[in-house]
Amino acid sequence: MKSNCLALVLLAGMWTPWAAAQAQESAARTKLPTTHEYQRTLRNFLGALKEADFEHGVMDRLSVAEAELTGEQMYRHFVMTKMLQPLVGWKRGTPAVNAPPRLFLLSTIEGPVPPPETEQKPPVKLPPNAQEIPVPIRVPTGIVVPPVWPETLTAFVQWKHPGNPYFDNRGLKMRAFVTAVVKMIMLDDYFENTPLARRADFNGYKLACFGSTYLGVKYVLPPEARKAFETGLLKLGREMMSWGVKGETVDADLSAPIGFWYVARACEDANFAREAEARGRQLMTDPKYFDPAGHWMERGGGLDVGYGGSADRYVTWAALMTDWSFAKENVERTCRLRSHLTMRDPDGFLSGPSHFNSRIGRPAFVNQSSARDLGTAMITDEAACFVKVPTEEELSGALANRVKWFNFQIRQNQVRPDLLGGKTSARTGYWANEDLRGQTWTWRLWQTYNFPIGINFAHQFYQDGAWAHLDGLRASGSPMLKTPFERDENFVRRFGHSFVVARHDGYGVILHTGAVGQQLLDDGMTQYPGPLGFGGGQLSAFWTPETGSVIQGRRIAVRSNVNYDTLESWQQWPVHAVSGLTTSGAVVSSARIIKPDVAPTPKDGGVVTVSGEIPAVDFEQEKTLSGRIDYKRVFKIESDGLRIETTITSDGKVDFAELYETLPVFLREARRQIKTAPTSIEWEIDGRPMPATAEFSENVGSVLLKRFDGVVRITFDQPQRVKLSPEDWADTFVTRATCRNVMIDLRKSSHVNYTIR
Repeated sequence: MKSNCLALVLLAGMWTPWAAAQAQESAARTKLPTTHEYQRTLRNFLGALKEADFEHGVMDRLSVAEAELTGEQMYRHFVMTKMLQPLVGWKRGTPAVNAPPRLFLLSTIEGPVPPPETEQKPPVKLPPNAQEIPVPIRVPTGIVVPPVWPETLTAFVQWKHPGNPYFDNRGLKMRAFVTAVVKMIMLDDYFENTPLARRADFNGYKLACFGSTYLGVKYVLPPEARKAFETGLLKLGREMMSWGVKGETVDADLSAPIGFWYVARACEDANFAREAEARGRQLMTDPKYFDPAGHWMERGGGLDVGYGGSADRYVTWAALMTDWSFAKENVERTCRLRSHLTMRDPDGFLSGPSHFNSRIGRPAFVNQSSARDLGTAMITDEAACFVKVPTEEELSGALANRVKWFNFQIRQNQVRPDLLGGKTSARTGYWANEDLRGQTWTWRLWQTYNFPIGINFAHQFYQDGAWAHLDGLRASGSPMLKTPFERDENFVRRFGHSFVVARHDGYGVILHTGAVGQQLLDDGMTQYPGPLGFGGGQLSAFWTPETGSVIQGRRIAVRSNVNYDTLESWQQWPVHAVSGLTTSGAVVSSARIIKPDVAPTPKDGGVVTVSGEIPAVDFEQEKTLSGRIDYKRVFKIESDGLRIETTITSDGKVDFAELYETLPVFLREARRQIKTAPTSIEWEIDGRPMPATAEFSENVGSVLLKRFDGVVRITFDQPQRVKLSPEDWADTFVTRATCRNVMIDLRKSSHVNYTIR
């Protein structure tokens, strides 16, 4: 839930300027646009509707009563429980069921709604122990959108469960349709008057909102309303198609093919269906957007497995609801890479590196909704390791879970204060049905405010036989239910030019050998104040069954206006790199080699060589290098351990105040492993262990990393001068991972060799 809000924050800087500028104009409008014939027809249709058209007449609560369920039926209900959506109430939803019918009348939509009594009315119907906090009711002006998310209300009405008294309810369908009409007409008019808003990546999902709503309600509409809505929807779809691919964030770009597919289905337009498929194929197969290694391409050739998860969500959705074979192949590739970038600790928690991410420090296994993984597991067994097979109790209780959740949503009108005119920091209020009102129409990045999507696509497009297959994997003890490092096999696998992942008896490694992102000042994209990933060819993770992932490269995040991986904290960056500070004050790091050279790999794949020229770190500093520093690192993946050789050569024109080989020791994920002791780090000098400190120790022969019940030993070919980074590194943005660097002094030596066992 939090990650969705973070995504909104990260994108906010891209759209705020022109979105804010139009808010005032939207509030001033008093009539729905009638420029086009379809708009006039729909407005006339809305004008003829009465309050009775929006009465749902339901007095009963949802119930569990149903005949005996099959395993498939129970599992489909279980899939539905893995997302909050669809939301028809609650503080993160909107009171679609409880809203008074008058809010859907044209006379209400086209003008302010005076409060029944006063503009200052305290919340009512408080739950037990809730505090009564007066929150001013904002009187909406301009075009007032009813308090409904049409696609979520439609999905709720389509839930064909005998205990759902709202199933196929005409009044609720009309609520969803009218809301979709208002939003669609206003959006079309907005695009015609706001050229900067014409981006398919920011608006593609809105087509899914309108299209999925129409598909669910069309048969309660008269022919003229259906024809008019289809005309408007297809007009919007064709316009967005003509805007092309923005290429700023591929996860946002991928929402457009989803929307286009809904347009084609809703309008039964075969030509547009082919165009939708072509756009999907372009984004899901073109190396400009998708690397065959199994990851999405970020700006400048980098990747971001965190935002890749958002992209995977849309592709999984496409693969489940269409016959696009390339979408299914894409899902298999991404899941295969995700699984190989994921390691399980002895306590069961998953972990994984993220240093190479362009924007956010979320590892590959982190997901915005469990429903996505359940959906991908319906397509490929490569996703099975991310799925926790439900117990009998979870299966049998899933229906009751969902019934209870819907009843909870409908029972209360818990509304965000900022949507009622109060301060965002104010506590949430509870409102009587008669006090509910809509919101002034403004352009929004996401229709559903808190979430990128409002549809549980894995439930809606459930694949018959999914439960039988998953249960079969469980019954047979399939290794696919485990991460690759947990399976009883040894391997060395290359993922294109991006990763080499290997496992031998007793340990596993992830090497990142690919590019990281870079931005051009004149590319017309949002400019970030920090690095788009750390790379250069490095050890991303070292894992053993006893210690879990004891070495792990990470990063925090960069937003449009904030860099969390600051230049001042370069010694704490948890990356396997050669980093230092010149006497002139320039910070340099092999981690910002954009695209390292990778030597051809021998047939056995056990030797990986990367090299490149070390640049001055390319953000937040005016200092530059006066000479050249070349870097080379050789990894030898052997049966008893990983051997690493790092060599630095200089043209003699660069003087260093500090220069280190850094090894990022993963301590723990503080939020999820609060009871887990962090990794302990010791030096071994002349065979005697001693606590590691942030002060230099001479003649260190090896480093001992103790975590859980295991020990990993880093043995130097020659004793080294070593210290710890000044303090622990902590991710304070998305995860709560903590790390500490082992820093090997390179000022008096041009190379260092060591073996990790």
